[in-house]
This record gives sequence, structure tokens and C-alpha cells, in this order.
Amino acid sequence: MILDNADQVATYYKKYGRQSRFPMTKRSSAKGDDGKLRYITMCCTRSGTSKSTSINHLKPYPNLYLDEKWRVNYVKLDHNHGLSPTKTRYWKCFWEVSSSVKKNLEVNDKAGIRVNKSYNLVVVEVGGHDNMKCLEKDCRNYIEKVRRLRLGEGDITAIQNYFVNMQAQNANFFYAIDSYKNGRLRNVFGQMQGYDMPFAPFVGIPTPLFGCLIPCLHDHAPSRIITYQDKGMKKAIKVVFPNTRHRLCLWHIMKKVPNKLKSYKEYESMSSSLDSIVYDSMTSEDFEEH
Repeated sequence: MILDNADQVATYYKKYGRQSRFPMTKRSSAKGDDGKLRYITMCCTRSGTSKSTSINHLKPYPNLYLDEKWRVNYVKLDHNHGLSPTKTRYWKCFWEVSSSVKKNLEVNDKAGIRVNKSYNLVVVEVGGHDNMKCLEKDCRNYIEKVRRLRLGEGDITAIQNYFVNMQAQNANFFYAIDSYKNGRLRNVFGQMQGYDMPFAPFVGIPTPLFGCLIPCLHDHAPSRIITYQDKGMKKAIKVVFPNTRHRLCLWHIMKKVPNKLKSYKEYESMSSSLDSIVYDSMTSEDFEEH
């Protein structure tokens, strides 16, 4: 079997898994010295770890041809478990909100139609729940995302007018607006009057908006900056503020501790000691004084 690219391989086997009533996933992949993807391994999600001796996976090894085509080298179709035809639509690997469904959801949402009713309309159109490729929860999550990014008529102008008025009242007030090519607002930054607190809601990786901080800070990069654990934020700070010390917010780190450690037997007994070490540890100066 010959396919054009890795995406086609994944799409084909996902479709095959749906038709055969078992969930699919990409188990492993590897790139060559040139940085191009050389092979991928697709398998049943119930195949277990590589340490398992059971045979329970669909295991193709597509390799890249010289003409950039993909070839399926090996396929094993055996499973050591029964298939689950009634559960197919609940498997995450098959969830997909199609472009047509997205369009219907957005149009209905603007018309004031609730998500559950919009979802039921789609179910009727496709001929029942068994033919749906997404759950109501997926549709609800999509609409919530659209609502967060959607601006009503005149909102951008209102924001810009507000910032202009703020700047007229305070010459030191600074603002910057970043938009898409089609004119939609993407990011906005402003130094708020009163407490000199920054107002900066960002959508996506905020590299351009971090650059706006430099003139706002009189062309001096901050010596330190604290953020939550976000890879995009980390990359942006490294590009815009290469000499700034980037630290992670302690509150966000400690908030994750229970989820990371609660499975350990001694967690309950050590949690208070951990909090004491983190929040009540002496500085070197305090230690010398005592």
C-alpha cells in the first residue's frame, strides 16, 4: 500500500479502526538525520506497553520512499480482546467536530439557539447518534472557545477609543493592539491607570506583545519575570527577553502537587512537611541570625 504522506497514513488507519470497531493511536515514530519523519507505528490503544508479551495490536511500519511516498511494510491484525462496536463513538481518537458542524454551531449560537438544541439538530441531520463523530461536550467546548474569541460589532473601536482617552489623560499611559490580517483583534496590551498594573490578555503565543513591554518599560527589559508553566510563554520570553530571569509561579506549581503525588502511600504524612519546607524555610540571613 502506497500513501502520499504521514497524515494520510494516520487518517487511513483511524478510518480503518473506526470501521473495524477498535480505537487507534500512534505508538511511536522516528526522524532521520535530515529531520524528516522516517516511520510511524500505529496500534490499537489496548496494545499495552512495549514490555507486554501479549499480541494485541495493529502494527504497521510505514517507511518513506525516495519520492516522498509512504509504504506500509508490515501489518498485524490479531487482537487478544473482543471488539466494541457499541462504544466506537465514545473513543477520543475518533472525536472530530467537522467544518460543517462548526459552521452550524456558530450560526445557531449567533441566533441564540442553545448548544444542546444545535447538537440535536446535527444528530437528526446525520441520521442518529451512531453516525456522530463528536459528543455534545465537544460542541460545547468549541462554542465556548469561539465565544471567547468573538468580538461584537464596535468592540475593537471601543477598546481603541478607551485607550486613546486614557493616553490623553495620562501622557505616560502606554497601549498596543495586535490584529490579524483580516482586521480581527488578536492581542491587546495596556498599562492601567491608578495602580500602574499591567492589563494584558493574550491569545496564543504572545511574542509580539512581549515586545510591547520594552518601550512601556522605557527600553529596559525586566530583570525577572514570573509566569505559569506554559511552553509558548517560555519560548516567547527567551526570544524577547534573553537576559531576563524567567521563574515559574510557585502557586501554580504547588497547586499541581496533590495530583502528582497523591498516588504515593506516604503523601498524606509528607504533605504538611512539604508545605513547611516550601513556605517556611529560613533564608541564609535568618539562619545566621538564629
